Amino acid sequence: MEDFLLRGASRILRWTGLLSWSYRLINKYHPSFESLQPSNLNAIVNAMKRSPCGDYYEFGVYKGFSLWFATQIAATIDRTDMHFFGFDSFEGLPEPIGIDKKADSLGNYFAKGCFTADLELVKSFINKYCDKSTAERVVLIKGYYENTLVDDLNSIYGMKHAAVILVDCDMYASTKTVLKFITSKLVAGTIILFDDWLLTASDAGQQLACREWLTANPGLLLEEFCEFGMGKGFRVVRPR
Repeated sequence: MEDFLLRGASRILRWTGLLSWSYRLINKYHPSFESLQPSNLNAIVNAMKRSPCGDYYEFGVYKGFSLWFATQIAATIDRTDMHFFGFDSFEGLPEPIGIDKKADSLGNYFAKGCFTADLELVKSFINKYCDKSTAERVVLIKGYYENTLVDDLNSIYGMKHAAVILVDCDMYASTKTVLKFITSKLVAGTIILFDDWLLTASDAGQQLACREWLTANPGLLLEEFCEFGMGKGFRVVRPR
């Protein structure tokens, strides 16, 4: 009954355009800092420990818990030079188009504004729970991916190749843009974690985006690394 009511409330907010507003209201009066997907935390631990040196990239930050968690794991394995890049609109999901308008495997629909968390809220969590030297190595980049994932970022922020990449942006269109951007950052051993791999059928979502990406880059070779919750991880065997 509770799940039914929550889904009904979500649909009403989506139809009235108040979904983003409702997330902001909740975050203002109940600013909890926790993972929406606890299963991805073990995946992050394993990926960090078994990846090459490099930076951490996360696409779909929400409140920043998994990004913060990655900083803590890095500290335990003495990766004190690792930088952590978090990419998010901080306005929630973009407007679904095309195949992203279909229901996911749980019968839910993507909706503009879902998972809204303001940039300043995320910054406050990072500054509160990270020590100063770690917080200085966290870079949050605001905007929808089609506008922000450009080559200039590499020189602006001195981005290195990727050790671990967490793709937690749910939708096909967003994932497709992310994969195009990260291609140049891959090296042998890079770990890519798709948090929403099973959220849709194989002909949609992250699975479709990844399959098209591999077709467009025939020299790129991945091997399975792990499964976690509704996610799946891969290790780069050959980057290009």
